[in-house]
Amino acid sequence: MPPTNTQSKKHHLTFSAALKLTPQQDPKRADLTGHVPPVDTLDPGLKDLKALRQLSLSTNAISSIQNIPENLQILSLGRNAIKRLEGPDGGVAAAAGLEEYVGVGGVHEVGKVGGERSDPSTRGPPR
Repeated sequence: MPPTNTQSKKHHLTFSAALKLTPQQDPKRADLTGHVPPVDTLDPGLKDLKALRQLSLSTNAISSIQNIPENLQILSLGRNAIKRLEGPDGGVAAAAGLEEYVGVGGVHEVGKVGGERSDPSTRGPPR
């Protein structure tokens, strides 16, 4: 019998659940790159991390960017399942204070950037 949605969700975690399983040494940095099981949801608990400045979530199963803390400076999301670079709370726009680049390159297709269809030839790090 194929797994139901609730059964398959057991193989993915929210950001907060993954953070509890992987204690971080520095409250300013969180690295959940390649977490097993993968992180698939940036839940509201992420916004509560006021001291967080650098967040590494590459190689997970995240499909939308949301609940980004205001004080975040560096965000890495490469090799996820990002479908759009906007969300109900502004997505990347909500993290406009980022000092470093939002890495979303990798093995996923970014379909929309700010509501516009993205041009594959323009993807990559800022210059």
